[in-house]
This record gives sequence, C-alpha cells and structure tokens, in this order.
Amino acid sequence: MKRDLLEELAKLNHCYISDLRNQMKEVNFINSVENIKAADYTFSEWSEVTNYLCGRTPEIKDVVEIQHLLVNCLRNKLC
Repeated sequence: MKRDLLEELAKLNHCYISDLRNQMKEVNFINSVENIKAADYTFSEWSEVTNYLCGRTPEIKDVVEIQHLLVNCLRNKLC
C-alpha cells in the first residue's frame, strides 16, 4: 500500500510527521519535496502538505504547480 505524502516525507527525512515543520528549512528536506514525483500523489495530498507546512491552501489545481509552489516557498523561507 502506498504511503500518503506526509508519511513519505517523514520517511525520507527520518522523522515523524509531527517533526516535519522542524525539518522544513533543511536543504535535504527541500530536496526531498522537489524530488518526489508529483503525479504519484493526488491534488488533495499536495494541498494537505502545503497547508500543514505553510499554513495555506493553494489556489492552484495542478499537482506539479503545487509542488513547485511549495519548493519555492521552502527555499525562500516563506513558510
């Protein structure tokens, strides 16, 4: 069974989901978000991750664009 996106990010960063916000500024975390194949996860999952990490729900309806938005926010420390 496939993990949901939050679980996958936690696994890739060797932490619990509750620790993801502490990992957000780390280059490895940002790279892990960027390297995930966006199409492997639903729009709903990407929206949930963006809301969980950044406290906002994106208006974008495309998973690749949401992924790019999230990476951009993380790199520029907007979350």
